[in-house]
Amino acid sequence: MDLTAKRLEGELIAISGIEPGKKREAYAELTLNVNGKEFIIDQFISMDINCDFVNAYSDKIMLVWNMPLGDFIYDIYPNRDDVTATITRYSIGNKHIERLNLIFSELDEKIESGLVSKASQNELNQEMARLKAEAVDRTIVKMREVSVSGIAHNASPGDVLASKLMESLHILPSLYGLLPSGLKMVPGDNSRQYKNIVIPSDTTALLLARYLQDHYGIYNGGIGQYRRTFGTDSYYYIYPLFRPNLFGLFSNKLHIIAYTDATAAGIDATYALDGDTLKVIVSNAPRNLDDETKLRSLGQNIRSTESDTIMRRPFEVAPDGVRVSESNLQRKMQHKKTKTGEVGPVLNDGVTSNLYKTRSEVLLNDGVFVQVTWKNSNARFLKPMMPVVYLEERNGEVKQREGLLHHCKIMLDNNSKSEVTVMTLFLKIPRDGNDKAKTMVQQLF
Repeated sequence: MDLTAKRLEGELIAISGIEPGKKREAYAELTLNVNGKEFIIDQFISMDINCDFVNAYSDKIMLVWNMPLGDFIYDIYPNRDDVTATITRYSIGNKHIERLNLIFSELDEKIESGLVSKASQNELNQEMARLKAEAVDRTIVKMREVSVSGIAHNASPGDVLASKLMESLHILPSLYGLLPSGLKMVPGDNSRQYKNIVIPSDTTALLLARYLQDHYGIYNGGIGQYRRTFGTDSYYYIYPLFRPNLFGLFSNKLHIIAYTDATAAGIDATYALDGDTLKVIVSNAPRNLDDETKLRSLGQNIRSTESDTIMRRPFEVAPDGVRVSESNLQRKMQHKKTKTGEVGPVLNDGVTSNLYKTRSEVLLNDGVFVQVTWKNSNARFLKPMMPVVYLEERNGEVKQREGLLHHCKIMLDNNSKSEVTVMTLFLKIPRDGNDKAKTMVQQLF
């Protein structure tokens, strides 16, 4: 057994042996608040939380519960557009409370007959109705309404984004009584100071990041924004999506130890906090991380024409006359070759001055997506785009990769008092034996 495998085994023993015998229970309590009344839900069945750090802005939280039919017909239904939920979540001794707006998505078939019934509230309360609703983050709802239009002078796109968002996040609590939220933003790659950055009149606080990325460029590697509803903080995060080597830019890290289903099945304690690093034991995904098919088919090379250069008249004088300088017009980017030296197809990105958006397409082709299952989880410690060190045991060998957390689906079953989280990771495709993840693993142990 090599040194890495020994350390991997040591981590498994250390994490799984934490507080043996302690119940790994996770459950939640639900209270509905409407029109000055409070309804404590005795049959809160489940809560599923979908966290898409690439395409969404906040957690999508689906709640399922049973409640007396009469209470819903007489008190909830008439005020269904103004119902808030207080959710108290318990996870292995920790308590977290969140107050959210509700949007009803599915109604029990009994409700339709109950609405036309002449029965009293008490009579209808002899039956239970099953409800399903989405709990909505009120900060995100209000950010859809706040305008950030205007013209910024002598500033970089990243500075404009940070300034406008901080202003919006400062205004929201005072106007709407929301919890204050701060901003955590990875510094932008584009440091160019633009004379004028024009933000159209229909741009809201929620749309600003992607507008600036698409029109001016902020990061090499796309842009994401997110606010965790059920987490350990209330920050609003701004970050690149596919850029590698983010370990020095995020304060929290995720260290994943992936074992076969048979090895991980009997482990009760599945995580440990080590400073700013969350160490997790998961069931690994049946995927060959060394597969370079994606690189060969999509390529790692992009050619574009510089629009800024066109405006500067890129001509050169030659003995036979004046000609256009192709070297000044064309921008070619090659990120990496495959192990065999192949470069794959060359993509044409047209005429553009935004090389940051172009580089995002290149970096997306440089990784694979892997799903892992974390049982007895405590997903409130997960944060948007956490840098990942992924160690996988497969057929007696240990693989180690570096990547990012892109998505997690958290399933809380109140009946069994258990929480399971499925995480989707974006892992860089390895090139050779000098994988940078190896260095990072040494630092984490």
